[in-house]
Amino acid sequence: MDADAAAVTAWVPRWGRHEATDSNATTPRKGGTVRLVPYEDVVTAYAAAFDPASHSVLSSPAWLGALPRGSVTIAVCERLPHSGFLPVAIGRRKGVPMVSNPPLMPWVEIVGGSVGEKRSAVIGDLNAVGGEIARRLARCGVVRLRLQRTSPTWLGFHWAGYFANARISYVLEGPVDDAWSAMKGKTRTAIRSSTRAGLTIRAVATSELDAMAALVGDHAREKGFAYALGPEALRSFFAETLRAGVATATGAFDADGTLVGAAFFADDDRTRTYLIGAQDERGAKANAMPGLLWDAVEGTLDGGRAFDFEGSMLPGVEDFVRTFGGAQRLDVSVIWVPRPQRAIAAVRRHLAR
Repeated sequence: MDADAAAVTAWVPRWGRHEATDSNATTPRKGGTVRLVPYEDVVTAYAAAFDPASHSVLSSPAWLGALPRGSVTIAVCERLPHSGFLPVAIGRRKGVPMVSNPPLMPWVEIVGGSVGEKRSAVIGDLNAVGGEIARRLARCGVVRLRLQRTSPTWLGFHWAGYFANARISYVLEGPVDDAWSAMKGKTRTAIRSSTRAGLTIRAVATSELDAMAALVGDHAREKGFAYALGPEALRSFFAETLRAGVATATGAFDADGTLVGAAFFADDDRTRTYLIGAQDERGAKANAMPGLLWDAVEGTLDGGRAFDFEGSMLPGVEDFVRTFGGAQRLDVSVIWVPRPQRAIAAVRRHLAR
């Protein structure tokens, strides 16, 4: 069972009662039917429902298409007048069936609606779709989904029986000079230090993506965590998203042209989102990460977009990104734990006393 899911059951109240069973059978509710299908089977229908003006680039067909085949499952709610599509990952963790966010998709949202229709009508229909998908997913095992904060399809009563968990991200908006002034002094010093160290910060070329993927993997092992994708899959994902124009990869290079730090961002017309950062020992000594992030922040704000430090609640990361002076934004995760896992969690808490 997921440790965070077990912990959250101890203190977060549930939203009402949930009548879902552990069966994987699909039960139509209120005129809708929910199916769980591989993304590859609904590519055309998903692309037709995706509206870049309403949805995040992290939910775009270009983003999902760059992930390894078979890694994304779509919960499809076929409900008139609209269908709704929710990307998820379905697998097992420590032997327990698990529904979670797909790799490199920190938020998920229900994609659907028709361009040009009244927003109130589309939101109302997608809210109903959300309720049916929530009931369907609870039959799959443990569910832990982090939801897109701007999505209109998140209503508490539709997630009845789930637990809620709150996370904080930091977002920078407005003039660059204001962002620089709001930054902690030690971070400004580190940024200046990266310049004095002679680092060159520029876009990572396609021929350098192998080095970037290796750097990310080494950094993850050093910090004691792992990405859902291995080096080859990560390199392919970088290449595909960069080719599609939905991401940016920036590197810090020393005087010899060696990559010592790298950062990867998701990009759309409204926001740049920081997803992956890594540096080696030389990069750390030269303050590569502060330099990389400020370069990205400066370019983003100059272009009139917002900069989102996704993942700000990770230990050792929150205190660093907070020094950039961004405003806090609330992210919500919904968690469903079936009765057997609740009982196991209760026994573990009792034994830990």
